[in-house]
Parts: sequence; C-alpha cells; structure tokens
Amino acid sequence: MLILTGLYVLVNTGLQGVVSPSALQAHSTDALVYTAQAIGGPAWGRVMAVALALSVIAATGTSVVLTARIVYGMASRRTLPGRLANVSARFKTPVDASVWTAALIIVITWVYTGPASPTSNPRTTQSKPASTEHRGLPGSLITPQPADTAEDRPCQPPPLP
Repeated sequence: MLILTGLYVLVNTGLQGVVSPSALQAHSTDALVYTAQAIGGPAWGRVMAVALALSVIAATGTSVVLTARIVYGMASRRTLPGRLANVSARFKTPVDASVWTAALIIVITWVYTGPASPTSNPRTTQSKPASTEHRGLPGSLITPQPADTAEDRPCQPPPLP
C-alpha cells in the first residue's frame, strides 16, 4: 500500500507541478511514463511502464475471472444455461464459463476497436474534419450527427418581437 501511495503522490506531483500542460498534451499517449521520466529520469520511466503493463494484465485477468464466476453463479441458479455451471474435475474451475467469458470479451473488444485499417492510425494519415469523423459500431442503430461548429451556425440576430 505504501508503494502505491508513493507512486500516486509522485505522479500527481508531476502532473500538477513538474511537467507543463503543453508537454503533457504533446505526450498524451504516455503521460504517466513521461512524467516519471521528468521526475526521476529514464529508469523511473521504465519502472512506470512496467507498472502500467502489470496493472493492465492484472486488471484484465481479474475481470475475466470475476465475470466467469458471475456467469457460473447465474448458471448454477438456472438463470443461464446449465452447461456454464460445469466445473472442471481437474482444475476445479468453471471452464465453460471462463471460455465463454473470454470469447465474449474478445468479440466486444473487436467490435469496439474495429478491424485495423490504414486510416485508423492518426500518425500516418491526415486527420479528418470533426464534422465527418465518427467511430461508431458496425450495425449500430444510432446514426452519427454532424459536429456543431461555428461554421455550421449562421450568425444572425434573433427576430424582433
């Protein structure tokens, strides 16, 4: 707990006082690593990168395990198909629920991020105007609305009474 508190204070100090807002914006994709480098040099930047990677791995693993246990619990109470309540004799874990949970997470991630395309990388292409930029889900019932910019609104005085 003391290490996490120290990292939290270190990062917030860096974000609020050591690194300028323009530098943070320039390094928006790796702000925590950049801040750690600014405070403690390249070694602390590597420590922060490893800490972030471990945090993502732990959070993902935890969410898969917890979601699989919830699916198992629902299946054991007959809210979901009974097959999802099967427990492996060898591992003593709900294998079917775990496999279905992992598959669902992969599908949701693929739908959310979409297939890779050359136009999805902002570093290699020119950005589109805000009025045409949309990253919706395929088959979504919600249609994108054009951006409301100053160019879209005519500057006219209100009608007189």
